[in-house]
Amino acid sequence: MLPRSSRLQFPLHTSAQVREVHKARPDVIAVAHAHSMGGKAWASFGKPIEMLTQDACNLYGKVGVYDEYGGIALAQDEGRAIAKSLGKTNTASILMNHGLITCGTTVDEAAFLFYCLDEAFRVQLMSEAAAANGLEKKIVSDDLARYTARSMQSPHNFYNEFQPEYNLVVYESKGEVL
Repeated sequence: MLPRSSRLQFPLHTSAQVREVHKARPDVIAVAHAHSMGGKAWASFGKPIEMLTQDACNLYGKVGVYDEYGGIALAQDEGRAIAKSLGKTNTASILMNHGLITCGTTVDEAAFLFYCLDEAFRVQLMSEAAAANGLEKKIVSDDLARYTARSMQSPHNFYNEFQPEYNLVVYESKGEVL
């Protein structure tokens, strides 16, 4: 947590990728994007995640892959290509050699989906390492992943899922985060 005097006094992220997502998807209110360790590591493969956990199923059928790294996303064309990887209904995209991006109808939804995708990357990487040593991965079947997704994929559910984490951050910062 930065002391109040050193906090940024301008929008944290005004890049072309975020602008272009908002242009392409008027339903999107919030975009979460970062270069987390797990996100960068898994994105280096340019591959989708597997449905290895219940949390990954929150993203079933909603994750695009942008498999052409176009450099730092300052150019409008790069932003358009990233927005295109989200399509009309995806809530997340894996940005090859870059990181991850999620979106939602609330900040909370975008943040929760970011958490789910980042955790899915970490689980995927650990599972791949274990599989390389002979352990067999057990992937959630499409039918069960679809069922779980239908049960969970709603802005209301994702908003509520994020609330405990948000409340913890507010509590731990003694309200400074607000």
